[in-house]
Amino acid sequence: MLASQIIMGTVQDSAWPDSDLFDVPIADRSLDAFVGIAEPAQYAALQAASATARERFSGRVIWSVNSTSRGGGVAEMLRPLLGYIRGAGVDARWRVLRGDPGLFRVTKRIHNHLHGAPGDGGDLGTAERDAYVASLEPSVRALQRLVHPEDVCPSARPSDGRSGGCCSLHRRSRDLAMPCRRR
Repeated sequence: MLASQIIMGTVQDSAWPDSDLFDVPIADRSLDAFVGIAEPAQYAALQAASATARERFSGRVIWSVNSTSRGGGVAEMLRPLLGYIRGAGVDARWRVLRGDPGLFRVTKRIHNHLHGAPGDGGDLGTAERDAYVASLEPSVRALQRLVHPEDVCPSARPSDGRSGGCCSLHRRSRDLAMPCRRR
C-alpha cells in the first residue's frame, strides 16, 4: 500500500459515519442529449462507441478518486462526464478521500511546485512526506477494499494527484490510464 502516492486537496463533502471515503452520487445522463447538437454521423459514432464501452467494461467499475465533489475544474467536470458514462451503460463511481489540514498544506505545496510557483515557500521533505502518508493511509485501505483487479482507475493530469491514487491501488486494479512511476 503506497499512501504516499496519493495527492489531494480540501474535502468539503459529508462522509458516511466512520468512513475514510465519501461516495458522490452520480445521476445517469442520457446520450440522447446530443441529438440535434451533434451531426448525425457524430451521434452514430457516439452510439457505436457506447456499445463498445458497454462490452469492454462489462463487469468492471471505472473509479474516479479525488479530493472534493464541488468547486474547481475537475469536480465540476466529473459529475456530467461520469453521468454520461453511466448513461452509456458503464458502471462509473466517484469517491472522495478524507484528509487533514497538514495534508492539504503539503499537497498545495506539491501543486505549486508542479506549476513552477513558490507557494508558501515551505519544504517538501521527510516530515511532510510522513504527514502525507499518515493522513492518507485510512483512505487507501478503504479504496483497496473496493477496487477489484478487473476495475479501471483512470488518471487525470499529474498535478491533481489522481495518478498517484491509482498507483497506490496498482495491486488491485490492472488498468490505469496513466503509467505509475515507482521508486
